[in-house]
Amino acid sequence: LMDRYNLTFNLIFTGDTVTYPGLGTFTDAPPWGDTEERPVGYLPSDPSEVNVRFYLDTRQQLDVEVFNTDINGLQQTTFNYKKNTKFIIHGYIDNGDVSWMNDMSKALRNVEDVNVFRVGWIGGSLTINYAQSATDTQIVGAEVGLFINNIANSFGISPASFHCIGHSLGAQSCGYLGASVSPKVGHITGLDPAGPYFENTPPEVRLDPTDATFVDVIHTDAEKLVDFGFGINQVSGHVDFWPNDGIEQPGCDQNALSTIVGIDGIVDGTRNFVACNHLRALSLYTESITSSCPFYGNQCDSYDDYLNGKCTSCPTGQCAPMGYNSINYANEIFQFSNPSAYLQTYSKSPYCEYMTYVEITLGSNSDGVEGKLFLSLYGPSENSEQVQI
Repeated sequence: LMDRYNLTFNLIFTGDTVTYPGLGTFTDAPPWGDTEERPVGYLPSDPSEVNVRFYLDTRQQLDVEVFNTDINGLQQTTFNYKKNTKFIIHGYIDNGDVSWMNDMSKALRNVEDVNVFRVGWIGGSLTINYAQSATDTQIVGAEVGLFINNIANSFGISPASFHCIGHSLGAQSCGYLGASVSPKVGHITGLDPAGPYFENTPPEVRLDPTDATFVDVIHTDAEKLVDFGFGINQVSGHVDFWPNDGIEQPGCDQNALSTIVGIDGIVDGTRNFVACNHLRALSLYTESITSSCPFYGNQCDSYDDYLNGKCTSCPTGQCAPMGYNSINYANEIFQFSNPSAYLQTYSKSPYCEYMTYVEITLGSNSDGVEGKLFLSLYGPSENSEQVQI
């Protein structure tokens, strides 16, 4: 009948909605679902199922559970509203007491007297339905946003003093809290933000530079999902660092048996083998907190240009450091015409390397010379290994 009368119908998927008091109204309509990037749309699970928990660490007190609606209870802890506050959010399959979160919290508190909240959401993250977990990050972001608003309103402080650090789906959760806090939080750090269900979606669906005053991102597993990449291959911040091109990290081509049955035990060993590249962002960021090595990234159009020595200096005269100290170079970063910065790292800890660009010019009589060239760098404290060029 449609062909016979030349009729055209435009079907618009309006989707369903759900409202959770204090957190907002959510929908599975486009762009949240029924799109090429999200072919199946889900509504966020009930907050009681996502089970977002907050664990406070300070220099005086560790692992104290607090609640985002109980400010009176928060005041009974060593939380100090006059100090900066950081939230650390884990990703898929993890939980709020995983070792890397404790290590990162400890490193942050060693260099800065801050409040650190480790955010767990094991009810939403520990599920075989990744698409549902990806959708539930909206609840995680809204719960953290509610906490920030309650703290800011209760103590009369600005959201600018808050910093959200998220890994994988946790990074996307940080992006969602940005939409629920006004004025913006001061800083969001995305550690290999999750790619599946987020890559190539509109800014409101994923982490992007509008979510905080300053957004920095580290990509370590930006390969396509069909090639077992878990991170997003898309610029997501004011500055995006791509160590080793952000795809294959040195040291992640390990032997399966030696990695899975390693010194960290079978569970951690299996995680490292399956998601070594994805987890490397955690190690790089945590090392950057306490390391004196700068992790400088060179602003460049591509990793190949970087390797070919086309980006040996930065436009503002100062290259931005990847990781913890990037916020101190925000003014320079805001002037970048290209937010992507490239660098190389080592295969194991300590990961940071000092990069040196070496150019060799041969003399006019070099045509008849045969031999090999070797390079060593000599410094005041130690010398590099000899490398054949």
